[in-house]
Amino acid sequence: PGSEDEVLAVLQNERKPLKLGYIMVKNRSQKDLKENMTTADARSAEKSFFSQHPVFGTVDPERFGVENLTEQLTKLLVSRIQQELI
Repeated sequence: PGSEDEVLAVLQNERKPLKLGYIMVKNRSQKDLKENMTTADARSAEKSFFSQHPVFGTVDPERFGVENLTEQLTKLLVSRIQQELI
C-alpha cells in the first residue's frame, strides 16, 4: 500500500513508457503453491484481486491478468509471423 499511484502511472504507460504498454499480473504466492492452488483458481483470484482493488479496480480490466497478457502476446506473435510470410 502507498505506491499504487506510481504503479498506476507505469501501468498507464505515463512513466517508463513501452511501445506496447504494460499488462499487470498477479502470480500465485509461495503459500498458494504449497497449498496446491490450481492455475484456474489462481486466475480467478487474480481477477478478483484487480477488480476489487480500490485503485486498480478503476482501470481498464484489459490491462490486468495472465489471460489478457497471453491474448496480447499471441496476437503479437501471429502478427510478426504473418509479416515474415508476406
